[in-house]
Amino acid sequence: MLAEANPGEATYLLSAYQAVLGPDPYGRDLVALTLADQRALALSRWTEKFGVRPADFIAFAATFGVTITIQEYSLTCAGAFTGVDLVGHPTEYAWLVHLPAVTVEVAEASAASVGDLLGSYEPSLAQGAIAGRAPAHTNPYFTYS
Repeated sequence: MLAEANPGEATYLLSAYQAVLGPDPYGRDLVALTLADQRALALSRWTEKFGVRPADFIAFAATFGVTITIQEYSLTCAGAFTGVDLVGHPTEYAWLVHLPAVTVEVAEASAASVGDLLGSYEPSLAQGAIAGRAPAHTNPYFTYS
């Protein structure tokens, strides 16, 4: 019974932990998960601490199975050298989040009707999760490459 006290090791009480936690707000539980994956997700949601550094968001994206990089802009400081770009608000609080490339479905002229989209893609679940958790003063922008 001692193992059941930890959501990361629980078998019999895992469904109880999942019921208490409710659906994952970022949709990580919408795909078929192995027992080990269910335990890992329940443990991470039960004990999760979250920071505001780009490294925290990179680790968070990894929980979606996505590898990302985050580009921050250098802040302007007094005594900067000649040739250094001056960055002011709000650019100094922008993150450029690089997500893996996705498949873009482009419409064909012969098969399209008025009002059809010219193209579409399925954004990563990580995009909405990162945007929802970004610090209030930070503006994340996303690129798929």
